[in-house]
Amino acid sequence: MLAVHPDDELLKQRGVLLKDLNGKTMIFAKSDCNYKKILQKMIIESNIHLKKTIEINSMDAIKRLTALGNGIAFLPEMVIKEELDKGLLKIIKWKGPAFNAKLFMIWNKEKHVSEPLKAFMYMVRKMFC
Repeated sequence: MLAVHPDDELLKQRGVLLKDLNGKTMIFAKSDCNYKKILQKMIIESNIHLKKTIEINSMDAIKRLTALGNGIAFLPEMVIKEELDKGLLKIIKWKGPAFNAKLFMIWNKEKHVSEPLKAFMYMVRKMFC
């Protein structure tokens, strides 16, 4: 999700396109998230020039910076649920290209797979594959 300060001008738009990120500051977690890589690739391929890119290890720091109006954060909705509920952050209505990422499940075939884990893996395959 792309989250911003509640007074961010992008919230006035009916939907935000990739070109609307031009000249903006993006705040990312330092992790190697597939969705982050997809967004960064889209930005480069579309010749979008960000004002600044900030990468931080701390989710709390990212949320605080964003709540203070220092940029657009790219975070999972569950991570910012409390801030959304309190009105400290708002989610941008994204109308740009879809974030299509592959899902991988890796396990050691030498290890026992419990019935609950088998059920979980089955459900994930049904929902996402």
